[in-house]
Amino acid sequence: MKPNSRRTRAVIFAYLFGPPRIVEREEASNVHGRICDALGYDDFSFKYSSPGATPGSSAKAFSILLERAEGRGGLKIALDGGGTQNPVRLLVEYIWPPSVQHVNEQLDRVAEAVFGALQGDWKKVLAEARLRTECDVDGNNASRYMRDEVLRLDEATVQSLQTPISFASVKLETPPSPPVADDPFAGPKREMTLEVLRENPKCLYVETMCQWDQLGAAPIGGQIQLNLTQIRPIQDKPSEYVEKAYEFLDKKFFRLWGGSNEADA
Repeated sequence: MKPNSRRTRAVIFAYLFGPPRIVEREEASNVHGRICDALGYDDFSFKYSSPGATPGSSAKAFSILLERAEGRGGLKIALDGGGTQNPVRLLVEYIWPPSVQHVNEQLDRVAEAVFGALQGDWKKVLAEARLRTECDVDGNNASRYMRDEVLRLDEATVQSLQTPISFASVKLETPPSPPVADDPFAGPKREMTLEVLRENPKCLYVETMCQWDQLGAAPIGGQIQLNLTQIRPIQDKPSEYVEKAYEFLDKKFFRLWGGSNEADA
């Protein structure tokens, strides 16, 4: 990968929180108003739905969706819940953000607005940051890079395919580790995807997901190990989780494959 060639296609952040409950239309309108005021925009589309009882339950679900186009991308904010059996989810998706600093500011303002608009004492149980990026590779040929540098296929294997490789993809996952008392960001679950960027085969598509939950349950000897005496606090701003995901991507993962990518090109 070429150093300093990383470009952010999308930043997606989510909280899961509870206690689960229904959000009615009046409160949803308040959420919409608070977000518009916090971001300084009044052109968000607004959609609220409450389809009634969820299957197998008497509890109603709800969904709030706000969207705004911006340049070649845009901002989407979803708040939804599936009744008393599932936590509420706040999902913010920023497509082609102008800068990391800008998206971090927007994420923090959205979260503050949402929790300021909702009545009650909420407890966050999970935070997830997902980065969709692309970068340049030496030789401007992503399929060759995947073949030679990532998969390391020998010539006999390549020849056995009979036709040239036009696309390749690799996905890696690591389980979470139990919470660390003095570091709420330690040991998240991670997923990494590397593949040829289909719309531009010269480039590589890289997707990074970091997920922090309260318990950090990790598989040990084939069994899920839980320690209920160790609880990870999920109380930091969205920007801090996003920055930790970028830190892993740029300072650890990209360096493993040949270059540091400290900032968007």
